[in-house]
Amino acid sequence: MSEATVRAQIVTRLQAVSTVPDATVYGYMPWVNTWSNFIEKFKDPASAQLHGWTVRRVSETRIRDAAQHELRRYVFRVEGWYGLSGDGSSEITWQAIIDDVFNELEEYLTLSNTVELMQPLTLDILDHHALEGHLSHHAVITIIAEERVRVIPT
Repeated sequence: MSEATVRAQIVTRLQAVSTVPDATVYGYMPWVNTWSNFIEKFKDPASAQLHGWTVRRVSETRIRDAAQHELRRYVFRVEGWYGLSGDGSSEITWQAIIDDVFNELEEYLTLSNTVELMQPLTLDILDHHALEGHLSHHAVITIIAEERVRVIPT
């Protein structure tokens, strides 16, 4: 496979989460020149609710063995935002979304046979952000996925 195939499968799994259908999911970080433009990338046009996810590779390790195989270990950062409500109900919703994301990814430990192994998921950050005057819930999940590929000598 490839890093792009693994990343695409993570995006597909995120989009399959029942509590994420209104969310925008990017297989990359959609960099823009202002926080306002960044927020607009994740807003639902109908409800103006902020809800979005990004998936990006943050590191990779490759180890080649004598049998012309290479172990590739990809570390992905899955980052999510969800608009904060004044009555506290968004906290309960956000916690449920995080649980649903974990459950979906754990159900597909090989990411539909894209990888040989996926390490246990890690919730690295669960906090709040102030983005251009908009308060939002924020989470960072780390996914470590490994694949073994045959390397043809040149």
